[in-house]
Amino acid sequence: MAYSSERFANKYEAALNSIASLYSRSIESGASTNDILIAIGNIDFKDLFENQLGFNTELENVANSYLDALRNMDGFADVDETILRSLVQSDLNIYRSKFNDTYVHMKSLFTESVINGLPREVFVDQLTKGQFGVLSKFQAESLYTDSLQKFNRSVIKQMAKNAPADLLYVFNGPIDTRTSNTCMQILAAGPMTLSQIENRFPGTFENGGHFNCRHQFRRFTQKGMYKQNKIEKVFEKRNLTQRTSL
Repeated sequence: MAYSSERFANKYEAALNSIASLYSRSIESGASTNDILIAIGNIDFKDLFENQLGFNTELENVANSYLDALRNMDGFADVDETILRSLVQSDLNIYRSKFNDTYVHMKSLFTESVINGLPREVFVDQLTKGQFGVLSKFQAESLYTDSLQKFNRSVIKQMAKNAPADLLYVFNGPIDTRTSNTCMQILAAGPMTLSQIENRFPGTFENGGHFNCRHQFRRFTQKGMYKQNKIEKVFEKRNLTQRTSL
């Protein structure tokens, strides 16, 4: 079974819950505030989160999911292995940097909460709601999804550089109520060369239409013509609805 953003987010949430339990045990231990602060000061939250609570396994699964994405990708042009390794490592470095920042903020939040005598429920609310620099479950899941999509797009961009200049691409992905107007415009634009994409929709080949975008460019084939006609009809209907609502 392929690794999923949902599993990643659930494992992250479980680790956050363990931090919340540690806070409860600390403030209910009967120890003085100074003794608790000394004990917390000696804890390496990165080691606690990744090794003792097992989240490092999930970060390793992220790396494996990048490799799975490569295996499932339509390889229409060769990409140098060194470039692929560089793309993977670059994304993983950014990924780990985000979580390293979270560990620092998590320890600060824990310490300040002990000093201020905050009850468990207030600490948990601040820990899990994406406040004070600590990633929430939703933010962690979005980071996973967006990072993997950006990696896919980066690899496809490298393939495109080695492909014929007249090769056509289409924006590919779901069309539903979550599809933004920006993405609908790119979807409705139809087949384009890499040069045309960069002129009309700069930056979208690698970044998509926005953060956590579910779409990416794929090589256009004749099989995709039917879907393209459907996209254009949906786009026309959405524009008509917006005009009549003004």
